Amino acid sequence: MNITEVSRYITPDGSEFLTKAKAEKYVAEVARLEAIMAPLAPRAVDFPHNGYLQHDLAELAAVWNDLLSLSQDVVGKHEWFEQSRDLKADPSWVSRLVNEYGHDALWRLGWFRMSCIDRKTGREYSRPYYSNHPEELPVIVRLNP
Repeated sequence: MNITEVSRYITPDGSEFLTKAKAEKYVAEVARLEAIMAPLAPRAVDFPHNGYLQHDLAELAAVWNDLLSLSQDVVGKHEWFEQSRDLKADPSWVSRLVNEYGHDALWRLGWFRMSCIDRKTGREYSRPYYSNHPEELPVIVRLNP
């Protein structure tokens, strides 16, 4: 039995890569993602179940389109990206592509967060379910000014 030594590169978020080039590319994509998401109010780690963050719809639309562009750069051309250009589109199509591609940060920090936002009102909830069913929250509390 032969044993093979393997070198790996670990990025600041804990993702692992076998080549330095892939790790550097991923870090650059995450930096771009963080810059794209920066206009949105910061999401609390302990996001209360009954709270929401209010986002400006114009800023949300800009973030949405920049996130679509980054996703297309990472995943490649796909008709779902163009079909999702409208803020009223369901983010699950693009979210699925990104998730299946395996880019965890783009899915977790970008598209999961977009799926938690009611794109008609700009309200971001703790879970995607509430962005489609806000009436099921017993008490709704705005978390940002």
